[in-house]
Amino acid sequence: MEIIDEREYVFFNSDNEVMVCKSLKELMFLLAAIKCGIYESSNWYRMAKCLGSLGINVPYEFKHCLNPPSIDVLRHIGEPILRRIIWELKDAK
Repeated sequence: MEIIDEREYVFFNSDNEVMVCKSLKELMFLLAAIKCGIYESSNWYRMAKCLGSLGINVPYEFKHCLNPPSIDVLRHIGEPILRRIIWELKDAK
């Protein structure tokens, strides 16, 4: 899926922490919508619960993307989650 590749590119290559944060956050919500349905992905808490049921711990650092931590923190915390999300999304095709 093109959206997956685009968000992965932004996560690793953007120099804007808001864009880095939103790129992973969008993929987390997408996976929750696919795996658990639209209702269970309608807000942060439902999305986190859905992904938690898949064994994915949603990092709180990605909740408030308009005021995120540094890019280094986001990438350090988010990269393993991003890899797992991408794997799950590609497997869901």
